[in-house]
Amino acid sequence: MKYLWTVIIFISLFILGYTFFSSGGNDKVIYEQTILEEREKKAEFMENDPDSPFRKKGLVTFGGLKYFDPDPAFRVEAEVKLLEQPEEIQLTLNDGSQRKYFRYARAKFELSGIPQMLVLLKSEDYWNEDWVFLPFYDETSADETYGGGRYLEVPYAGGSTAFIDFNLSYNPYCAYTDTYLCPFPPPENQITVRVTAGEKLYSQDH
Repeated sequence: MKYLWTVIIFISLFILGYTFFSSGGNDKVIYEQTILEEREKKAEFMENDPDSPFRKKGLVTFGGLKYFDPDPAFRVEAEVKLLEQPEEIQLTLNDGSQRKYFRYARAKFELSGIPQMLVLLKSEDYWNEDWVFLPFYDETSADETYGGGRYLEVPYAGGSTAFIDFNLSYNPYCAYTDTYLCPFPPPENQITVRVTAGEKLYSQDH
């Protein structure tokens, strides 16, 4: 599932991220500033837009969102290998039901010098889109970040590599209210280091 806010910012941040990589990192300051500006816009959306989970589902208080500082170390170029035949997988939702996805490809990369390999997913609803779904856990899950994992949409239209930017990782809406249904990441998408990038655990008390 791709939330409305993600649709709004996905294209602009994809272009920005591509610019950063293709320039060899020369646009680092611009990149970081743009991420901070987008976070401000997201906060405005969450607080005021009728489609925000805080408005649409009747939540009274929006306590603001928390993030790690943008960190280029969590922006990686991954080696991608398409599966010869996509494999059906059932992801468990937060109400105990299941939703069908497909293992579409595997991504290999390093974080903090430690090799990682995650599965990139597709669903029938967005099979022809030029991105893949990457839900994941890491060593901050249920501590500094949401225990149900975080999400990324990774730009990918084919080829042997893809850029994965964990600074763009975000909470599913069920991190704010259990009136939404959200899939948990598959067990194989457990990152073995602390991903101190992207959105932190939501709390109304901060």
